[in-house]
Amino acid sequence: MADSITSSLNDSSLVFYRVNEHIHKKVPLLVQEKKALVRIRKSVETANQDMEDARQTISSMQRISELSHIDDLVKRALASA
Repeated sequence: MADSITSSLNDSSLVFYRVNEHIHKKVPLLVQEKKALVRIRKSVETANQDMEDARQTISSMQRISELSHIDDLVKRALASA
């Protein structure tokens, strides 16, 4: 009976040791992955903001009447050349 209890306690201790070993092995990798994800997220947010700025710029350019006038002048110049 005593051997059974000792064996059971040793098995439990070994399980906790293995869990602890696994945690110490995986946590640094998880931290690195999280840092990489943060960098990627920032990069994506920057690219998204750049796209939004470009969209707004293009939208505002469509409302500029001088651009259509310049377009007409360029077409006339090309037609007469």
